[in-house]
Amino acid sequence: MVSTSDLSRELAKALAEYSEEVDNATDELAKATADKAVSTLKTTSPRKTSKYARHWKVTKNKKGNYVVHNAPQTYRLTHLLENSHLLRNGGRSRAQPHIAPVEEMVIKAMTEGIERVIR
Repeated sequence: MVSTSDLSRELAKALAEYSEEVDNATDELAKATADKAVSTLKTTSPRKTSKYARHWKVTKNKKGNYVVHNAPQTYRLTHLLENSHLLRNGGRSRAQPHIAPVEEMVIKAMTEGIERVIR
């Protein structure tokens, strides 16, 4: 006869394996999505010079935690290019939204991918 402690131990073991599988699949999905976001940002970024577009990077902080950012030297331009800003002559520059569409794409891809992984 099977005791309840054996059943609970087996159940805990199965849940731990499932949790680890979901965690690994989510980590792979996050890495792939972050890489796709960087490549998209590199192609859709404004190009007065190519420095700004080339500096998009992805950094892994901890398991499953990826940050897409613009590296030093040009990181200050992200806010100014995404939103408009004042010019020296008193006018305003036009906004060049290139980060927001990629952010929406990443959110959609991650939610759909995580739902697929859990099923």
